[in-house]
Amino acid sequence: MNPTGKKYPLHKSSILKSDEFAAIFANGYSLRQKYFLFLFVPAESVKIGFVVKKNRKTAVKRNKIKRIERELWRISSPLFSLSASIIVAAGESVLDCSFKPLTEDFMAGLCRIESALRESHWQQ
Repeated sequence: MNPTGKKYPLHKSSILKSDEFAAIFANGYSLRQKYFLFLFVPAESVKIGFVVKKNRKTAVKRNKIKRIERELWRISSPLFSLSASIIVAAGESVLDCSFKPLTEDFMAGLCRIESALRESHWQQ
């Protein structure tokens, strides 16, 4: 285990940088789930970014949504072999939902991305 005590930490090298965000927003594929919107492009290795619209009520709520997104990624990422840069966007409805349906929805989205990346027309 690492010093934070988490089994699957989110490494700084796996976080998207601002220029990568712009490229994914411009050229990425989108995939909508009930609670999450995934934007992704095929890549050599997996990189992740989390966004929440600024029009959410307060910074406290935006930060809580991002913490939920990060935790879902942390527990879900070891189960998938993704080669993509992914942006995860969530709405305020995430705050009103229990963790189990969020986990199922998040994992379903990652599963759909993984199967889409295996199809030939998604490859670079």
